[in-house]
Amino acid sequence: MSPSPSSEDAESLLPHQAAANTGSAVALTALYCSHGLSAWGQRMWEFDVGLVLLQLQPGSLRLVSIFGLADGGLQGLLGGAVGAYIDRRPRLNAARNMYLLQNVAPGGPGGHCIGGKGMDQGAVSRRFQAPEPGQCRHEAY
Repeated sequence: MSPSPSSEDAESLLPHQAAANTGSAVALTALYCSHGLSAWGQRMWEFDVGLVLLQLQPGSLRLVSIFGLADGGLQGLLGGAVGAYIDRRPRLNAARNMYLLQNVAPGGPGGHCIGGKGMDQGAVSRRFQAPEPGQCRHEAY
């Protein structure tokens, strides 16, 4: 059995431990802030998609509900496959690949629409024009 440390030894370790704990506390706080801001940004995008879909088809929630159904269905179908992929690969490589896929994937449909192949440019610009002052776009107001 090893002798228990004296109070002098314990006091000499406290400043070093306090410095180590401060560093880990800062890292933990930064991690929580990063996750909170990331989740908040994701929720803002999800809310914004609903607003844009409502602008595309005013007075109907059909597009919003189709988007919600497709989003939830794809998460359910592909969530396990993405998790298995991450588990089989080194964490940093898998995280980098998923990050790239997440940020590059919207470029295809976006480029298709911007290139004029997906939607009539005039219809899109007319749909998103601001109403004249004093005019309402919807009769329900």
